[in-house]
Amino acid sequence: MSNGHCVTPLASIPVPAVRSVCYCNLGTLLTGLIDDLRYAVRGLISNRSFAVIATLSLALAIGANTTVFSFLNAIFLRPLPVREPSELVSVFTLDPRIPGYFLCSFPNYRDYRENNRSFSSLLVYSSIGGSLTGGDRAEPILFQVVSSGYFRTLGIDPIRGRTFLPEEDSDSAIHPVAVISYSLWMNRFGGDPQILEKTVELQGRPFRVIGVSPPGFQGLNLLNPAEIWVPLATYAQMYPNALPVTQRRPLLFSVVGRLGPGVTMQRAAAEMLALSESLERQYPRENEGRRAALLPLAQGAINPRMRSLMTTTGTVFLVITGLVLLIACANVSNLLLARAAARSKEFAIRLALGAGRGRLIRQLLTESILLAAIGGAAGLLFASWLRNALWSLRPPQLSGAVFRIDLDGRVLAFTIALTLITGVLFGLAPSFRSARADLATDLKERTGQAPAGTASRRTRSVLVTLETALCVIALVGAGLFVRSLRNAERVDTGFDSEHLAMIYFNAATLGYDAGRTRDLQRRVLERAASTPGVSSVALSKDPMFRVSFTRTILTDDGAQANQGRTTLASAVSPGYFRTTGIPLLRGRDFNAQDTQNTPRVAIVNEVAAARYWPRGEAIGRRFRFFGDNTPIEVVGIARTANYIAVGEVPQ
Repeated sequence: MSNGHCVTPLASIPVPAVRSVCYCNLGTLLTGLIDDLRYAVRGLISNRSFAVIATLSLALAIGANTTVFSFLNAIFLRPLPVREPSELVSVFTLDPRIPGYFLCSFPNYRDYRENNRSFSSLLVYSSIGGSLTGGDRAEPILFQVVSSGYFRTLGIDPIRGRTFLPEEDSDSAIHPVAVISYSLWMNRFGGDPQILEKTVELQGRPFRVIGVSPPGFQGLNLLNPAEIWVPLATYAQMYPNALPVTQRRPLLFSVVGRLGPGVTMQRAAAEMLALSESLERQYPRENEGRRAALLPLAQGAINPRMRSLMTTTGTVFLVITGLVLLIACANVSNLLLARAAARSKEFAIRLALGAGRGRLIRQLLTESILLAAIGGAAGLLFASWLRNALWSLRPPQLSGAVFRIDLDGRVLAFTIALTLITGVLFGLAPSFRSARADLATDLKERTGQAPAGTASRRTRSVLVTLETALCVIALVGAGLFVRSLRNAERVDTGFDSEHLAMIYFNAATLGYDAGRTRDLQRRVLERAASTPGVSSVALSKDPMFRVSFTRTILTDDGAQANQGRTTLASAVSPGYFRTTGIPLLRGRDFNAQDTQNTPRVAIVNEVAAARYWPRGEAIGRRFRFFGDNTPIEVVGIARTANYIAVGEVPQ
């Protein structure tokens, strides 16, 4: 006993008693939270106009952020449907003369596979656009020629049938078998249970179906999903020019490896770099300067250039939607401050009756979080609509993409976390401001002339200023975005894009020989030229903004500076430059006398003329493609245009 107080050691308190205290406190807390929630619901119901305005503001902001995150989640965060995707890496080729990541040549892949010690297995595949024929219709389709270990390396088990056997990868035998995707099985064949007894006609050739891939798997390229897989041995059949299989120069094959047990990506990268250096010493002409580089499969599933563009775009949209969210928080916080000012006497009375300031802050934060939860739920509904609307406006390059932009656990967790943070963010200022009520002032009977508190006015002024500043930033950003779009429309692409129409067809996919192909091309030109309103027609191997084939140029003067430099290359018919509106600056156009039986000729653009023949006139000079000794004479120089994208660096 000391001054009337009794002190008892904590250890002397029975354990059940301590537990009773804990249970009692927890029960009191839960009861208090339920009371706070019930009171918050009644408050929102009694102030419907405030609740509706605040909910709409939060729904738009949270919905916009959820939509952007759902796209980023589908593109960058969701793992590919393969076994242990973290063990898979993509093998690329680096060339010091051209920036960026490139695919591999088939002979190099074969050497990588036979000499590496880092991978338990390596697969190779090449994507080819073709036609799926049968009956009275043909439809375009993307298929892949793959090595026999493709599905085994990825850990993909078919839901029907089997995958490829090692002997079906042989160069000496042709195995007309195919594995089809689940989506093709359902959409084209209606989920026929007898699918393994059927054949599919690919490029006009029959292939026996031996398996069906599991749902959700359509290859490793997210932007270009595959529907059919055939053995690598059929490459010569499926692709008219089978030279890339035997040459080291063309970089047309995708290579993916699974790391061996205990092997890190850094160790594998070092070994592959050493192997590529060894291949350069063995084949200096074909592999000069080329090096192998590894990327995680999650990054390699999208072309690195396109991935960089998507990352930048996603960052921009995240910043924009983040600004919208901050504006909504400032707006709702201001509304709550105004509402709190009207409830100042209520808060003062509760404090006078013994309520703690912490209890009052908890009550007000509960109201804020409830309001945010309602806005978050409405935001999910808005996000589902906005997501579908934006995806329907996607560019043609993403028309076949297999992104599942849906509400999965990660998106739901993001939305819940964002809702809680938002509720606390816009509720902090009103809660702390109300908890600091001046009892002496707020308990007095206010008159119409009684001024509001200086602190309250200051807080609201700060929020209004912040909201205005954020709105100005968002408006300036939107204005710059609109101006960029308008500027993009005014960019001179080098061709007449306003009066140009394109028709796509591919005779090779229908099994046409050279004679039938030329006849079909002639008839297509005649039919198009006879169409009312058409002033000029021409043929081109590549559509506009799709020139992607590169060739290595060797000039006739043998200058070392010009050797081994690559350039875009295409094939066109006479009248192409007149039809596309690309002016010829010097020389002549192609004509009917330029055939496969006459000396080969070419037209180059201004950039090519300046690069390969910087000290003289390009017309009349000769060059050849790497691996082809037939000389080609330059007969004309055309104005430089855009061949891959608007505003690209002249090439």
